[in-house]
Amino acid sequence: MHYASLFPPLPQVPEQNVHHILLGRPEQQSWRNFTLQVDILTGERRSFREFLERVRDGATALETGTEHGGLEIRPENDEIVGILSENCLVRDPTSIPRNDTQNWPHL
Repeated sequence: MHYASLFPPLPQVPEQNVHHILLGRPEQQSWRNFTLQVDILTGERRSFREFLERVRDGATALETGTEHGGLEIRPENDEIVGILSENCLVRDPTSIPRNDTQNWPHL
C-alpha cells in the first residue's frame, strides 16, 4: 500500500557550503564583535572577527601554492580537507610550564 503525504512537497534547497552558512551570512556584518573564545587558563580572549580572520588565514594557507609556502590543496583536484577542533585556543606545548602539560589536550 502507498501512502501519500498530506503536506506539500519540500522546496528545492540549493547546494551550499557549510562555511558560508555558518560564517559568511550577510547579517553577520552588523553583529557586534563579541568574545567567541576564552582560554580558561590564561584569560586570553578571541573575538568573532578575530576567529573569522584565523579561519580565512587557514583556508588561504591550504589553497596557496607550495612555491609560496602553502599546501596547494585544490577542489578542482577533488581534494577536500575537513578540520574538527575543540573549542579552544591552540597553544604551543613548549610555552606551558612543564608541570601543567598533563592538563593540555594533545594535538
